Amino acid sequence: MGGHLVALELFEEGLLTAYKVVELISNKVFKDLYKGKFTDALANIIPNILIENFNEDYSGQGRDKEINEYVMNIGEELITARRKAVKALEHLNLLELSSDISEIIRIRNKVGAHSSISNPQVEIETVANTQYIAKKNTN
Repeated sequence: MGGHLVALELFEEGLLTAYKVVELISNKVFKDLYKGKFTDALANIIPNILIENFNEDYSGQGRDKEINEYVMNIGEELITARRKAVKALEHLNLLELSSDISEIIRIRNKVGAHSSISNPQVEIETVANTQYIAKKNTN
C-alpha cells in the first residue's frame, strides 16, 4: 500500500509539473496571438447589435457603455485553461492532442484543487501525455 501511495504522489507531481509548462506556454500563445482578436470580438458585440437591430452607431456612453463593459467582463470568462491550451495546440499543429489536453486539465483541476486527492485516478499514460505535450510546446 505504501509503495502505491508513493507512486500515486509521483504521478500527481509529474502531472502538475508537466502541466505547468503547458499552462505557461498556452497562456503566452493565447496572449500573443489570440487575446487581441478575442477582445475585439467581445468589444464589437454591443455595437454590432445596435447597428444591425436599431440602425444606430454605438456611442460608448451611458447605459450602452455599461452594458458593453458588462458583456466584455462576462465574455472574458469564456477564456478557460482548456480553450487556451487547445488554441496553443492548434497554433503548434498539435490539434490531434486536444482531447488529451481536455482530460489532462480535468485531472489537473481535481488534483490541484485538493493538493492531493484520494484515488484521483492519475494514470501514467496521462502523465506521459502531459509531458509529451509540454515537450512539443517547448520545441
